[in-house]
Amino acid sequence: MSATMEEMLVIFHEEKYKVEGDDYFVRMNEPNIPDNAKKMITVPQTLFLKLPADYSYINPMIYREPELLVEEIAKNKEKWLIFVDSKKEGAELCKEINERLGEKEAQFIHADNKQSDVFKEIIKNEKFENRVLITTSVIYNGVNISDEQLKNVVLPFTTVPISKQMIGRKRITNGEKVNVYFKDVMPVDIEDRFKEKLSEYSKVAEINRLGQTEITAYLNNMKKVEEKYIYAHDTGWKTILMLNEMAFYKLHFDTAFLLYLLKKISKEHSTYVREMLIHLGIEEKYEKAFENALLPEKERKDRARCELEKLLTDNINGITEVSVDGWFPRIHEFSVRMDEIYVKLNRKIWDIHHIDKKRWISQEKANEFIESLGLPYSIEYTNKNRKTEIKSLKISKTCKGEK
Repeated sequence: MSATMEEMLVIFHEEKYKVEGDDYFVRMNEPNIPDNAKKMITVPQTLFLKLPADYSYINPMIYREPELLVEEIAKNKEKWLIFVDSKKEGAELCKEINERLGEKEAQFIHADNKQSDVFKEIIKNEKFENRVLITTSVIYNGVNISDEQLKNVVLPFTTVPISKQMIGRKRITNGEKVNVYFKDVMPVDIEDRFKEKLSEYSKVAEINRLGQTEITAYLNNMKKVEEKYIYAHDTGWKTILMLNEMAFYKLHFDTAFLLYLLKKISKEHSTYVREMLIHLGIEEKYEKAFENALLPEKERKDRARCELEKLLTDNINGITEVSVDGWFPRIHEFSVRMDEIYVKLNRKIWDIHHIDKKRWISQEKANEFIESLGLPYSIEYTNKNRKTEIKSLKISKTCKGEK
């Protein structure tokens, strides 16, 4: 079976996406084709088999913008495979990585340089030499990369079946884990993409109204978007416009998928990444991925401020406890949670050893962190009774306002 068939149809043919009982995806033999384009399309009666897939090896991550990946690439010395939407985006990201991390760290391939040594190396040996390979969809179908050093795959905003194709370029060995980065897209991004697809849909529907004179003019001025769906066919006595049926099916399903996302987000307050993980069968990994998302510094700081304020207000009455085998579990738990917030904000480990159950974040460092986020609180550790090993954590409101 061709992988392209799955890209176009399988996920939609076999799995109905429902929102409040409404089926937004039609069966393959009932495509929602505009009336004025129906006579141009012969609907094939084809059976597609859905092959089971296990994506439990994926460690899902979330990123907002490609630029935010550069810092992660600098820290993570393993190989990266990054898919991008356009040549412009890929070229800019490749330039930024090489300027910051070294001239030969990243390589960019696309449809126009398929004859390059990099591309030939991938086809021949299923590997690439550079630490970071950036690519458009030119390799997402039928190209395998069997490289144990490749541990990170970055996906753009796309559909479930195309994501599966991109993830599948990395061939997995038994027990291997891979970080897969999903783009965190806002509702407005989904809405804009939906409008874009509707516009393409409308242009395709209009072709059936063209006369012969108009067809000639149309062919001379055809835009790239339309070329994906329409081509000229010479019958011997006249030129007619033909519809690329598979491309049109994909347009139909892509549009329907975006509609599905908009409905889920507005009705159930879901997210694009959550929906992707649901259809990969790993929804239980979403919360951890969300907590560790790569976000702009201001957004990370706002989130850390909210999380730390909740931690402090939840424990505003303080913690007093007797040691258990020489340590204080509730105070230690508080310390570990504060450390997690710090690490998510700063993307680095704090200089404490909170894994050692007898130690915790020092009072000085904790208050420095609280103050850096502009929160009007302070903490204080006290030893109430050394003989009975009673320790307390006191949390107080201060007069300091947000910076």
